[in-house]
Amino acid sequence: MIATIALAILLNSPGNDKPAIDAACKQIAVASQSKNWKKLGTLCTSDWVQHTHDGQTIHLSDLEKNLAPLSDLKFSYKVLDVKSNGSKADCRVFWSVKATYMDAKGKHTYQGDDTEIDTFKKVGGKWLQSAVKELTVSAKIDGKLARS
Repeated sequence: MIATIALAILLNSPGNDKPAIDAACKQIAVASQSKNWKKLGTLCTSDWVQHTHDGQTIHLSDLEKNLAPLSDLKFSYKVLDVKSNGSKADCRVFWSVKATYMDAKGKHTYQGDDTEIDTFKKVGGKWLQSAVKELTVSAKIDGKLARS
């Protein structure tokens, strides 16, 4: 009995939010990869905002516009660490996106990698992403460094 109670406390402690955050990131990756903006909207708070490495602030509608020209999107991620109080979590996450796009010069490959602080809030028992702050960014076009 005591072991069962101890296990329940451990599994419900704020420090054990990483599996749920990981699952939320997976859903975000799948929705973004498929450009399912309606689904992505259900995985984020209504006031979601991203602060880019170069000082810009973007909203979900901006993200949709930025990803629109890309095709063959492949998102991957790794949750590096989670600091949670049970209702809000700041998570360091590495994200990678591979894609292709066309311009006047032809077809190109894009590889973008960033490490960011993703903030999640627990709403109705579900972790929703509320903010993103890019820490490091690297982008390659046709294998050549475009920015970092």
